[in-house]
Amino acid sequence: QEPFIAVITTLSMHDPYIQTSPAKTWISQVPDIVDTDKNYLEVCAAFDKALGTFVARMRQTQKWENTIVVIVSDHEARRMCLSPSMSDDRLIFTILNSGLPGFTNDDTVGQIDVFPTIVDAMGLWDSVTWHGFGKSLLREIPGFALRHDGSIAGNAMSDTAGIAKQQRATELSYKWIVADNKRDLLDSLGIDSSID
Repeated sequence: QEPFIAVITTLSMHDPYIQTSPAKTWISQVPDIVDTDKNYLEVCAAFDKALGTFVARMRQTQKWENTIVVIVSDHEARRMCLSPSMSDDRLIFTILNSGLPGFTNDDTVGQIDVFPTIVDAMGLWDSVTWHGFGKSLLREIPGFALRHDGSIAGNAMSDTAGIAKQQRATELSYKWIVADNKRDLLDSLGIDSSID
C-alpha cells in the first residue's frame, strides 16, 4: 500500500572488520594492506554491488517514479578498527531520485541533520509542523557538528549561538531516542506535531 517507507539496514559493514566477504575480489590480493582494511574494503565492495542491484531493480518498477532512496552511514569507520589512512571520520549521506538539483558538499554536518533533510527532500517542509532537531542541508550547511563526546568537528569558528543550539538539539535528540512516550516529550517542549 502506498505511501510506504522501507528501511534496509546492513550490519556486514560494521566493525571490527574481522569477518571476510563471502566472495573475495582482487582487493584481498593487494599487497601491503592490513587484513582489517582488506576485509572492510571487501564488505564495502559487496555492499556497493548489492546496492547497485537494488537500485537497478527499483528503476525497472513503476514505483521508481515516486521513490526517494536515502543512503546514510550510521557512524564513521572507527579509527580503532582500521589503519589511519582508512579512517577519516567521513560518513555518507546521499539522496537519490529526489527530483531536486544535485550537489555535493564536503563541509561538516551532523547526523542530527539527516531527518530534517529527508523531510525537506520529500517536499514536506511546509506541510509538517516538526522538522526534527537539526537543519535541512538543502537550506543550510552548518559546517560543524558535535561528536558524541561533546567535542566539535568541523569549523564552528565563533558561532557560539550555533554551538549552543546544536548542544541543545543533541540533548533533545537523545531524550527522543530513549523516550517511552514521544508524544509527551514533544508536548513538554511545546512542539505541535502529528506524531503519535
